[in-house]
Amino acid sequence: MMPKTDIVVRMAGTAGEGALLMGDILGQALAKLGWDLLLYFSFEAEVRGEKPSFSQIRVSQSPPHSQGEAVDILLGLNRNALELNIPYLATDGFAIYDGRPMDIFRGEELYEPPLPEGVRRSSVPLEVISQRDLGFPAAKNIIALGALCKFLGVPPDIMKYLLEGRFSKKGESVVSTNLKAFDIGHDHIFGFAPPFSLGKKGDPKLFVSGNRASAIGAMAGGCGFFAGYPITPATEVMEYLAKDLPGLGGTVIQAEDEISALGMVLGASFAGKRAMTATSGPGLSLMSEMLGLSWVAEVPAIVLDVQRGGPSTGLPTRPEQSDLDLALHGGHGDVGRIVLAPTNVEECFHAVRSSFGLAEKYQMPVLVLTDQYIGYRRESLDSLKAEEAVQDGRLKPSVQELINYKRYQVTENGISPLSVPGEEGGFFVATGLEHTEEGLPNYDAEIHRAMSAKRFRKLDSARAEKWFSRFGASDAEVGVLAWGSVVGAAMEAVEMACTEGIKVAGFYTVFMSPLPDEEMRGFIGSVRRIIIPELNHTGQFARLVRERFLVEPVSLALTLGGPITAGRILEAIRGGSI
Repeated sequence: MMPKTDIVVRMAGTAGEGALLMGDILGQALAKLGWDLLLYFSFEAEVRGEKPSFSQIRVSQSPPHSQGEAVDILLGLNRNALELNIPYLATDGFAIYDGRPMDIFRGEELYEPPLPEGVRRSSVPLEVISQRDLGFPAAKNIIALGALCKFLGVPPDIMKYLLEGRFSKKGESVVSTNLKAFDIGHDHIFGFAPPFSLGKKGDPKLFVSGNRASAIGAMAGGCGFFAGYPITPATEVMEYLAKDLPGLGGTVIQAEDEISALGMVLGASFAGKRAMTATSGPGLSLMSEMLGLSWVAEVPAIVLDVQRGGPSTGLPTRPEQSDLDLALHGGHGDVGRIVLAPTNVEECFHAVRSSFGLAEKYQMPVLVLTDQYIGYRRESLDSLKAEEAVQDGRLKPSVQELINYKRYQVTENGISPLSVPGEEGGFFVATGLEHTEEGLPNYDAEIHRAMSAKRFRKLDSARAEKWFSRFGASDAEVGVLAWGSVVGAAMEAVEMACTEGIKVAGFYTVFMSPLPDEEMRGFIGSVRRIIIPELNHTGQFARLVRERFLVEPVSLALTLGGPITAGRILEAIRGGSI
């Protein structure tokens, strides 16, 4: 039986060896068995080669909030992959590896990896079986998967069912070879009784990535048009919508570039459709002028930014939270926008779904910030559904207002009636030039002042929209202020610190613009020290908090090429070196 409340399993290899496939299939099986889990992928931009990659599953009795700390079980598909990941092994962990690769089979001694004392080991002749016995070198990962499933106590029937589904399009021969490879691995003798038993735990769960949840959220929010340009790690969103949205009467277009994509979104929105695009940092940079057009013309638009390491091309397959400054302020002139940052896979669904109602209601661009970690990672969920109905959206002009229609009528809350072009009496001009209430270009300073104030009153009105949470001790002396994908690790760090007797609390907000000023100010004022962990070099959120609330937070700004662990944040809470 499981000796721990949760375990971390890492399957490591090099690009093209199938370590990511192993994690995906094992994760699907555990979700079908009712386990709570989080699957995290780490890989380089190259499809094949000697670059390292791994998939890591954290499976638990309750939903995990992060990828976990030390690795309890490490499976290495080759010698380099194993040794590269040995430093992450728990002191009482297990290592499974190829102790007799083909070069050793030809006469060398068995491979004995430099494992720390206390780590239990078991070798499986992966290359010998796949090349000599099966004549199918690509099956090495499936042999390893069979051995790992026996080690974990996962029922083989569900694994074989998933393997059949995965390889069915490649023909019966490929399916039968992979099933045979799995059986061979599962028949492996470990030399000791497998220590885990991950059999059926409960009802099957959904197993969804952040990108998939974002696409589902878009459809649930009434998205009728999507235009995008492929860019890692956001391309999956367009792929999911291209498959599913047309069946709901929507349209998906691959544009020639990111500028055109947002231009198409604005055109569709102008015509009355709920419209969206998805991109990453380089694409968002290109969209900055179009975001200004959305703001000044007051045309709703949704932009999902799945952040990656930057600047420029940067790190296409690595997570980072370094687009915050760009998302909040990118663009020339006084440009506002609503910015949301979901903290987990389920919140990706809710944030994207809600963004459509917000964009329609306030007639402005809404940006949703995820990142490679939260976009690619997969979580087991009971369901993906929203209790509340989709917001109606646009403020429609009355019959009386259409007689002498003023598209940009100055109102107390800044929101003006919005008709669809072609509607009788509702024709109007939308332009990037400054304009009068009727939408006609005008360069008068007083008009510009009045219209600028009008547009920003909408953002002030949006402060009524709240989405934040406080957690931890009620009488805290230390506060952790987090955002986006770092929140899960922050929640676990706060819980661990409270267990140690440290009075600490955490706070996060999904609304990054506008911020919940009153609630954040109250939280900051209730503690003596504020720690802000984030995945960027300059501490962008820490700087924002410093400027807005006139405090000096402890900035835990890290560029790790991967997610922050709870242990790293816990060390900062304890007052250690950051």
